[in-house]
Amino acid sequence: MGARGHFQDKMMNLSRLTRYSRLDAIRRITITAILALLSTSVASFIIQHLRRLERQLDDSRMQLDQRAQELALFQSAMHHYQEVIADRTRLKAIVDRVSSGIMVLNAQYVVTMLNPAAANLTGWAPEQALGTPCAEILRCHDERNLSLCGSEACPLQSAISLNGNQLRPDVRSVLPAPGRPGWPGTGDKHHTVLLHRPDGQHVWVEMVCSQLVDEAEPSFLCTLRDISEFRQLEKLKSEFIANVSHELRSPLTIIRGYSQILERALGDNEELLYYATAINDESRHLARLVDDLLDFSRIEEGHLRLSLEWCDLTQIVLEMVKIYEGYAKGHAIHANLPSGPLPARADPARVRQVLTNLINNAIKYSPEGTQIEVTLTTEEEDHKRFAHIRVRDEGPGIAPEHQQRIFERFYRVNTSPAGGEGLGLGLAVSKAIVDGHGGQIWVESKLGQGSTFHFTLPLPALPSSDVLSAGTMLPNPAFKE
Repeated sequence: MGARGHFQDKMMNLSRLTRYSRLDAIRRITITAILALLSTSVASFIIQHLRRLERQLDDSRMQLDQRAQELALFQSAMHHYQEVIADRTRLKAIVDRVSSGIMVLNAQYVVTMLNPAAANLTGWAPEQALGTPCAEILRCHDERNLSLCGSEACPLQSAISLNGNQLRPDVRSVLPAPGRPGWPGTGDKHHTVLLHRPDGQHVWVEMVCSQLVDEAEPSFLCTLRDISEFRQLEKLKSEFIANVSHELRSPLTIIRGYSQILERALGDNEELLYYATAINDESRHLARLVDDLLDFSRIEEGHLRLSLEWCDLTQIVLEMVKIYEGYAKGHAIHANLPSGPLPARADPARVRQVLTNLINNAIKYSPEGTQIEVTLTTEEEDHKRFAHIRVRDEGPGIAPEHQQRIFERFYRVNTSPAGGEGLGLGLAVSKAIVDGHGGQIWVESKLGQGSTFHFTLPLPALPSSDVLSAGTMLPNPAFKE
């Protein structure tokens, strides 16, 4: 072929090699491109999958945090529940060991709890008492053995809320208007009641009822304290006082009689007349103390009676003022009275007794030379008329902490210039008398500005046969509302 043919062969081989190289390069480029594309897709897929896993992990983490919070709350609630159970167990142990009876009632007056002391007093086992109306458990009676259950005198009524919507209709119907005397809910009151047990025994208890505030419904807590022994001692004391008072009356009457004879017989002998007058005055003071003791014993036994009759209150007050004008020469006594008669259905002797106690106290507790003022007026409230009598003095006054207690028996405030003589019974007897008439008695006083004692008596519109007859029984002060 020669040199040219050989050259052409080489050129052809070279051309083939070049074509193969290009194909190989294209193949490598293609493979690289394919691998690059594959790498990008795989990476994108992996990244997306990883992100989804991260979101799932975040959700799982949030769920775990929420479950951890719920577990913590549950553990706290369990701890609180265990504390409540422990407190309740301790409280029950304390209540079971309290010497006073404790009873809890719901809004329907049904027993929901009775401690052992209350079970012993009432004669009911705690498991038997649960779910039973309190009227069946307690069967409360008053001094005259009259049932208190369902009446206005029921001790529970002192614990009823002032919100009338919370009262049962049968209870609300017998209550006075809110804010008037006798409306319950003004605080805890101590009531002395007689329980009739299922075994026939009678037990005197002091009962205090309080309303427990609850959003769902009201409930009541009643505490009971056995005072049977105390009542027996009170009875013995009253009998002793009555016997001693009766024994003292006869010699005092004789002493007063002879002292009056001496006063008339001595004439101008001033020294002896002074002694005879002193004997008469002191015997009169002793007689008044004996009368207070007798009245006190009658009130304690529920035997003090009122003899009601038509009388003129103006005349009664005027007579008492004139008597003390001559007796209390160291004080100026003035009367402010209506211009005409003021008829009332009352016990004249008992009204005089109340005036005597109040005017005597005014004289005893105010300095000589001061004025004592007795006022009688008529007033009307809620279409009811009543007489309003005031006795005002210029004495030292009564501290607020004593004003609610001075009408209690044997309670005394020693602010008298004369030494505070007396037994502390005069105002207690006066309150019993005024209460028996259906009136009220109270005091208004400021230290250093004197005191004013008030009492009211109801005034019937016209005399009629429907007015209370004589011999109305006075309520015992222990049961006054």
